[in-house]
Amino acid sequence: MKKAHKFLLSVFVAMFLLVGTATVNYLSESDLKLLGGTTASAATYNGTCGENLTWTFDESTGELVISGTGEMTAYPSTSAVPWYSYRTSIVTVKVSNGVTSIGSDAFYYCSSLENVYYTGDVAGWCAISFSNYASNPMYYADNLYIGGELVTELVIPDSVTSIGNYAFRDCTGLTSVTIGNSVTSIGSYAFSNCSSLENVYYTGDVAGWCAISFSDSSSNPTYYADNLYIDGELITDLVIPDSVTSIGDYAFHGCTGLTSVTIPDSVTCIGNYAFRGCTGLTSITIPDSVTSIGNSAFRGCTGLTSITIPDSVTSIGNYAFSGCKGLTSITIPDSVTSIGDYAFYGCTGLTSITIPDSVTSIGDYVFRDCSGLTSVTIGNSVTSIGDGTFYNCTGLTSVTIPDSVTSIGNSAFRGCTGLTSITIPDSVTSIGGSAFDGCTGLTSVTISDGVTSIGSYAFYNCTGFTSITIPDSVTSIGNYAFYNCSGITKLTMPASAKIYNSEYTFYNCTNIEKITLTKGNGTVQSYDTSTSSSSTITYYQYTPWYISRNKCTEMVIEDGVTGIGNYAFYYCTGLTSITIPDSVTSIGSSAFYNC
Repeated sequence: MKKAHKFLLSVFVAMFLLVGTATVNYLSESDLKLLGGTTASAATYNGTCGENLTWTFDESTGELVISGTGEMTAYPSTSAVPWYSYRTSIVTVKVSNGVTSIGSDAFYYCSSLENVYYTGDVAGWCAISFSNYASNPMYYADNLYIGGELVTELVIPDSVTSIGNYAFRDCTGLTSVTIGNSVTSIGSYAFSNCSSLENVYYTGDVAGWCAISFSDSSSNPTYYADNLYIDGELITDLVIPDSVTSIGDYAFHGCTGLTSVTIPDSVTCIGNYAFRGCTGLTSITIPDSVTSIGNSAFRGCTGLTSITIPDSVTSIGNYAFSGCKGLTSITIPDSVTSIGDYAFYGCTGLTSITIPDSVTSIGDYVFRDCSGLTSVTIGNSVTSIGDGTFYNCTGLTSVTIPDSVTSIGNSAFRGCTGLTSITIPDSVTSIGGSAFDGCTGLTSVTISDGVTSIGSYAFYNCTGFTSITIPDSVTSIGNYAFYNCSGITKLTMPASAKIYNSEYTFYNCTNIEKITLTKGNGTVQSYDTSTSSSSTITYYQYTPWYISRNKCTEMVIEDGVTGIGNYAFYYCTGLTSITIPDSVTSIGSSAFYNC
């Protein structure tokens, strides 16, 4: 694949630089000095690239040689790299064993690279400081030769304690890696894109492997390999010894051969991504000693069918069980106080969940796409339901929101097509944007007096309910909030001007037959007084009674409303009756024009 990409890119760049290629052969001495080089012969270029490093490029062979000792210059930009003008002509790179660092983007756009040679040994290569992905020539090359041998079965000796960032990135020819027992850390992206890896061997024991500090997912070669061998044995039934107190981040990430894991009482922490992608894992027992489950710890463990979280756990990390499609049940103990974002995202097999009273916050999208959920119990200590918490839980038919909740986040119940009724308690002050967007099965909605704002798209496309009461406490309703709620026939809402801020708030609510206006801010108006003068007809067409003007026959204005503004019921042609209370002292011009 890399060959094909390189060929296409080479053809394009060669055509684009056709004139430039001819120019390179005639660079002046001053130009070459600016690039850090001088002409040695008609087709050979060289110069310095560090205090004790030199470079030579032979145009006839496409070979770039970097020699000397020490660090490469940190160039301020890609174009400042001295061999930048020849980058598409470089086929082979040879790096001396004295080189300790290579600067950022040193080999960026070297699209014709095929082979990289390093004159030192594996330990030396592991120690080179690569500044970023394009500082390692393997980003483009297919083959890495160390000490003259093509590296396919990599053996990192016991003398090595750390493997640097990007060390073997894009070594697509690697089929196996042996890591010595002295390695304690592996840098970022060290094995990124090593897509041919099959087996990883570690010469130490399980405790040693658990203690390795992996910087990210692709610093652990098991991200690509199927099998992990520790001390010569294929790991399928993993038993972690009592000497281990924590399972490090990314420790068994991608070990698809794992079928079971036994964690001893000595372990207190399961690290981030510790077992992510262990698709063969069918069972795991978490002991009472564990207090935290890290981010993505069991993400994508599709083979897990059940898991028990002990009473000692206080927090469940982001994405901790995301994508565990096989999970049919899970018990969250009373000790848990927080559930991270996306913790159970995509656990389609879960049918019910109880969030205990100990939990005070539910993260964003925690149960998103848990389509199998039919019932949820939310504990009495939860103060907020995060963004997208139950997004696309299509099987959810009912949910009780406790009085402790003060806010419902954006898209919290979006796409819950099975939800038939919802009661929002007095404690809730805000309903987020798209909170119930697409809940087409809703037939009953109760909004209590505590709510002050309803976000944009909050009840978008909720075609199922026939009546809605918006309490006087509501001072703002967002754009598209009740867009296409075509089933509404009865609407009760405050006579508040500031909610008519968009023609789409009640768009397509054309079937309203009766509207009752409560006192709200005291005056029925057809425009937003904060942005328009009273002499301008601007917003009358945004009101729900104008949108449903052909169907709305009855208007009831409740006691407490003090005035009816200009153009308030302009063109409400369907009205046959209206009740105006004694509290109304003024009626504006054209208030009933063409009724």
